[in-house]
Amino acid sequence: MVKVKENIKMQQLTIKLKVDDLNNLREYADKKGGNPVSHYIREAVSEYLEKHYNE
Repeated sequence: MVKVKENIKMQQLTIKLKVDDLNNLREYADKKGGNPVSHYIREAVSEYLEKHYNE
């Protein structure tokens, strides 16, 4: 069976974080293992939008 990967167009976003927040995020990503920090930022934004968009 071959998985077909959907090609989703993405755009770039720049954010500024406090140094402590970024360090905490890096530590979290390291503990979870494997995924880059950007993965967890995208995940958090998606969860936020799902929660607040449906209110």
